[in-house]
Amino acid sequence: MKLLFFYLLLFASFNSFSQSNSKSWKDLNYAGDSMNYHKLDIYLPNEVKSEYPVVISIYGSAWLANNAKGADLPTLGKALLEAGFAVVTPNHRSSFDAKFPAQVNDIKAVIRFVRANAEKYQLDTSFVGITGSSSGGSLAAMAGTTGNVKKFALGSATADIEGTVGINTAFSSSVDAVVDWFGPTNMLVMDSCGGTDFIHNDVKSPASLYIGGPIQENKEKTLLASPITYIDVNDPPFLIFHGDKDRVVPHCQSVIFYEALKKAKVPCQFVSVPGGGHGPGVQVEQNLKMMTNFFVREMNRKKKIYHTGAYRNLFLEAGYTQAEIDKKVAKAYHDLFEGPNKIYFEVGDSMGYVSDLKNHDVRTEGVSYGMMVAVQLDKKEVFDRIWRWSKKYLQHQEGPREAYFAWSFNPATMKQNSPGSASDGELYFITDLLFASNRWGNNTGINYYAEARRILDAMWKKDGTGNIYNIINVEHKQISFVPEGNGYTWTDPSYHLPAFMEIWAEYANDGHEQFYRDCADTSRVFLHRACNPVTGLNYDYTKFDGTPNSTRWMPAAFRYDSWRVPMNITMDYVWFGKDKAWQEDYAKRLQNFLRSKGIGQFEDQFNPDGTQPEFILQAGGFRKLRHSLGLVSTAASTSLIHTENDFDFARELWNAKLEPYEDGYFDPYYDGLLYLFSLMHLSGKYQIIKPQNNISK
Repeated sequence: MKLLFFYLLLFASFNSFSQSNSKSWKDLNYAGDSMNYHKLDIYLPNEVKSEYPVVISIYGSAWLANNAKGADLPTLGKALLEAGFAVVTPNHRSSFDAKFPAQVNDIKAVIRFVRANAEKYQLDTSFVGITGSSSGGSLAAMAGTTGNVKKFALGSATADIEGTVGINTAFSSSVDAVVDWFGPTNMLVMDSCGGTDFIHNDVKSPASLYIGGPIQENKEKTLLASPITYIDVNDPPFLIFHGDKDRVVPHCQSVIFYEALKKAKVPCQFVSVPGGGHGPGVQVEQNLKMMTNFFVREMNRKKKIYHTGAYRNLFLEAGYTQAEIDKKVAKAYHDLFEGPNKIYFEVGDSMGYVSDLKNHDVRTEGVSYGMMVAVQLDKKEVFDRIWRWSKKYLQHQEGPREAYFAWSFNPATMKQNSPGSASDGELYFITDLLFASNRWGNNTGINYYAEARRILDAMWKKDGTGNIYNIINVEHKQISFVPEGNGYTWTDPSYHLPAFMEIWAEYANDGHEQFYRDCADTSRVFLHRACNPVTGLNYDYTKFDGTPNSTRWMPAAFRYDSWRVPMNITMDYVWFGKDKAWQEDYAKRLQNFLRSKGIGQFEDQFNPDGTQPEFILQAGGFRKLRHSLGLVSTAASTSLIHTENDFDFARELWNAKLEPYEDGYFDPYYDGLLYLFSLMHLSGKYQIIKPQNNISK
């Protein structure tokens, strides 16, 4: 075949590549099998660093080769290495091994492998770019446009885009930027464009071999194999190169792809190379430099996203004045921390705690929430008082639980109700202290950073001795329900705060940065699985795969813990925006479901499919369903995600009252804290706290 012969000539340059002194790993299997076509190589730049941003480079072969990894190393790879990027060069199955979508599944598995093994191979997966030439460019473009696509159907044809290749399916296969070198993007129109030496509609053409039949007789499947099919506004930025004299893949493929990206408002740039062929005249020094500059720019742009300091004030957008908004938040704080129904109590001259009044105890949940409120609203004395009390009465100073916290304490008897930890308490404590270090420094009486590091450093030493573990299940990279015994083997979806994991990666500086980033990505994928695809609801407790985990005290359903999930997803969307497409769809599903139940009437416990559970969990001595302020609050927070600018949920929260229900039930603790948190989110007052100039660690 003339086209295969063309690529064999192209591959002949592969062995000429050498990168002196660069560290590399060869023939790593990313699928967990023994197949050559599932191997990849990793190359690091000469400059010695602890970790490197990553670009995956996919060879071109018209999908006909399964062992050509590194064919682009002398061109694309060399330029990327010199620009400071780690380069990953994978094999993938050919059309002779398997038909579409096998090749896409392989590339998705490569991306997941990179994320799962980042720490081992010194890879900084806070930025993962992808590039490729010809068929490799098409596969790179597919990775870019299908970041949140699992399965996709067109008419009678369905494609499993994500696939299940390899063991790292909990990790994200999304990428942050794409450079497509003359790749096919809509194979149905290649011949109608003209200008090539090949009949792409032929039964033996590479495109037809790729999909498993003549492309014009399999139009739906051909469109499923075309990157243009999946374009939406949430796709990563694209840079496209194509020679206008390309005799293999017609120039029009990049023209129509670029126009479709522009129409969808995807950031994109198209470089049409006059006189350029299928590689020759296109992959030249000037364009290679443009590629590396693009990846560097997008990497830097991504890292600066959360440093802009821009937070939406949805209440302001809804027509309330800033004075009214400030007064609303101040009153909520006063009611919880200073008013007659307060949940915050000072002890002596230097301590204080937050109490769950209806359960007559102090919980790590409540004191760590109180600290977050205090650091966000710049209430240093309140923060310090709660931390001193928590350290004195809750934190274990020795033994297997050293530096962890007793989750429940009786303020009447001044004894711990249980010495064990609830993992969300430690999660919040660490984040609270990192923010306090950033806001107030560490020379004002408490070394906040040292206190955060003490918890983290102790956490990493807990290996099961005494049945005590890391709060994060290190195998699954997910937070555990409790870090001991059987509770280490399952999770609570409301403990999944990918935004907090990103904060740890940025500010903890404990050598586990990549692990925390991986945990953030894993939590995002987990939430996809845990939330119902129709209602958005989730079970209170689940296994690490998102399936329900009933306990001896109650069957799994959407109940009180679950109320926090909408707010946590909102926080991740606002702070980091790494999963926007799914999160926007989630917010729409959740709000539509609750709206269908009546925006002023929806109840507070459901099965995830929206039906009423047989078992109703009681609260404060009442076993009944009600329109709870806590769920009203967190549902309203998702209006920061929902892009249709509906303010009905925000107005429902604005008009809600933190006061007893008609039957006497009143929960200023849980309802109240979720109410205050949501007011802070919707008014732009719940933010990433960045280091100030006075910080000293």
